[in-house]
Amino acid sequence: MTRGSVAWQKISPTSGHIRIQGVYSNSDSYPVGLGNEVFSRVKDLGVLKTIEVLAKTKVWDIEYRHEDPKLFNPFRDPLFMEWIYLLKPVELVVEVWKCVPVCKKLKAYCAEHGYTLSGRKHSYGHCVYTHLLVDTVKEHETPDVAELEAKGHKLSEEAHELEQ
Repeated sequence: MTRGSVAWQKISPTSGHIRIQGVYSNSDSYPVGLGNEVFSRVKDLGVLKTIEVLAKTKVWDIEYRHEDPKLFNPFRDPLFMEWIYLLKPVELVVEVWKCVPVCKKLKAYCAEHGYTLSGRKHSYGHCVYTHLLVDTVKEHETPDVAELEAKGHKLSEEAHELEQ
């Protein structure tokens, strides 16, 4: 079991400021689990309607809710939010993000290989983590979730190897 989040960009109509809001998922957040559910729902409803439902209900799966629903920015806690599915209302896509450890070589490595970091990192005392963009999926596409998961794990392993 891994923790994760389904999140979305909330764009201020007056200032254009972008805020991230998300709902927590304590079930299997891997792409073959939660990711598969996210892509299926987005394919059926579209990005905008999915965001509308999430903003209203503040939960991903009502059946498994064990606490009062609340919205939060999942990028603020990378170690405990292993996978994030970010719905983008302007581009009509879902970005898939995976937590990775931060080391001195990570930024240069990502630049060299064309990888995108979230820009947020958090120190937990014994380690520092951030999120790395695994892939971007258009709202009506059906991605190979096993391939997405493998790519996310490969990127995480590469980040761990940089620490050596």
